[in-house]
Amino acid sequence: MRLLREHAQTGDVQISLLWNSAADLDLACIDPLGEEVDCGRPSSSGGTVDVDMNGTIRISLPERL
Repeated sequence: MRLLREHAQTGDVQISLLWNSAADLDLACIDPLGEEVDCGRPSSSGGTVDVDMNGTIRISLPERL
């Protein structure tokens, strides 16, 4: 539900990092061409970070049960 709420994109490969605090965690990965994909650095194969939370005032909160 949180990914839908934040309008996260989907694709052939999708990596999601979810956590329940105001900490600013960052996720990076290496695409099949050996390029690093992280916030602000898409790869030439089309990999990109589409939702970046907690770096500014956008705080990701869990859904209420």
